[in-house]
Formats: sequence, structure tokens, C-alpha cells
Amino acid sequence: MSGYTRDGVVVKIKTEAVPGTYVEPDVVLPMEKGGDLWEPKVDTDENDPLSAHHGSKETTVIADFAGVETDISIKIPTDHTLIEPLLGMCGLVGTSFAEGTSYAYSSTSKSTASLKQLGLREHTAVYGARASVDLSFEVGKAALMSFKMVSQLHEAVSLDAVDDDAVLPSVPSFEKCYMTKNCTAYLVNGQEAHFTKVDFSLGADVKQPKDTCSGSCYTMDTKPQLTVTMVADPDNAGAFADLKSGTEFNFVIPLFSVDGTKQWELIAPKCVVISQKKPKKDGLINIERTLECRKVNGDDNFELRKYHA
Repeated sequence: MSGYTRDGVVVKIKTEAVPGTYVEPDVVLPMEKGGDLWEPKVDTDENDPLSAHHGSKETTVIADFAGVETDISIKIPTDHTLIEPLLGMCGLVGTSFAEGTSYAYSSTSKSTASLKQLGLREHTAVYGARASVDLSFEVGKAALMSFKMVSQLHEAVSLDAVDDDAVLPSVPSFEKCYMTKNCTAYLVNGQEAHFTKVDFSLGADVKQPKDTCSGSCYTMDTKPQLTVTMVADPDNAGAFADLKSGTEFNFVIPLFSVDGTKQWELIAPKCVVISQKKPKKDGLINIERTLECRKVNGDDNFELRKYHA
């Protein structure tokens, strides 16, 4: 087949019934462009024999324990089912409440996913995938979530030269979420607050096991952190005192659809400032604080609530 190979790809996902056992992915992820083709990461063994001649080194590729490490970026949708498998492979378990579904981290969750990156001339499939998740909310932009995924390689297949390009499935369209201009919506210790940017990181340390019968990837530990940026005003200009005293804060950070309907809420009940700086922007002093999201009782460092309209 003549011509060039274009770079069109889509990614499918499915939660594994048995963690570490590959299942054929069937849900197309509405990912953002910009990611690379998945490259399996293999082990190598270098042999450097005792020799009087230069250039005697030989490298052996050991592909038995290959895996894929990659980032997945998605603008946060109003439809939580589009990202539910991704949240699950981060250890976030969904629980129904009166107004919707609450996603919270569970130290006992072993949930993993199988994923397949489909290209026009090749595909790469992985299993036993676990991930860490980062959330980024900024005024005037769609809210974004990104996943740092670690997985085991199932297969990497390329089409033969005589084969036609593969037909890729359509990526679903969806409604996105935003921070809104609402002075009463964002709360710190129950009081109204205003932000220009909020970042949350699960801080999961995900490992790929390697043994003669390797199973799923797993999360060794997490370190949830919240970074908030706000314009300094008389109420918060003296924020260094909070850094010294270890003052505890609880946060309620909602996200809305473009029509103003509340869709999500990030709740962090017990946060303590661990670092801060005061960057300047547009002639104003800003305060950027990084806080540890600490547990109150068990796995309640944070909660991500989806409201069903």
C-alpha cells in the first residue's frame, strides 16, 4: 500500500471483571489530542564481555514483562459514565446519594481496566491498568482531568503493507464543565471564597509488578494535594500565618455546565497548607497555596460528587 501513514488514533476502555485479566475494550474515550502513540516499555540486559576490542557490548531485549506508561487527558464531561472506568482504575469507587453519585478513593479497591489504542495501521492493547488522576479548574477554561496510567502489555499489532487502513470508531461528543462567576458557590470553611485556579492531585504511586506470573498493576500509596490560586485581598493577604499555625481548611469547589447547572463538586474536608508563594499577574498579587488533603476517618481525604440534573 503506497502513501504515508497518518496519525489518527482513538482509545477504548473496559473495566476488568477480574483485575489483571484482559477484556476487549468497548467504550471510546473522548480524549484530547496531543498524546503520542503508545510505546511498550521493555527490559534490556547489557552484556559487556571482557575483551581487548572496543564495541563488544551486546544488548538483549526482554519483552516478557513489557508495559505501557502514558497520560490520558479529557475535559471533564457532564456525563460521568464517560469517565467512570477511568475513575475506577484510580481506585475511586462510586456510591449513590440522594442527588447523584459520589466518587471517593478506596484503599481496598483493586479495580483495573483494559485499554486499546487503535491507529490506522496498528493497535496497542494493555491490561491490568491503574492510574493516578489530576484535576485542573481555571476560570475561563473547560475543566480538565488527566490520568497517569501504568499497565501491562497485552499485544502490539501492525497491519501488513497490503492491508487497507483500519476504520476507526467515532469519538463521542459531550458537554463540558467550567468554573462559574458566582461569589457564593465556592466555599472555604463554609465562607465564600474566590479563586482563579484550582488543581487537585491524587498523587498515586502506581507500580507494575514483575514476576513469572505478573498480574495487575497496583497503587502503593497516595498523597492527595490541593493547589489553589486566588488574588490577594485584605482578608487573605496575611496567609503566612496559616502556614505557620497548621490551620485546617475545608473546601467545596463546584463545576457547572455552560447553562449554569451544577454538575460536579470537589470536596476536601481537612486541608493544611504545606507551601505557598505570591506570584504577580496583571499588576495584582496572587496567593498560590498547596495544601495536603488529610483524612478525617479512613479514606475520606476528598470526595468528587456528580449531581444528576
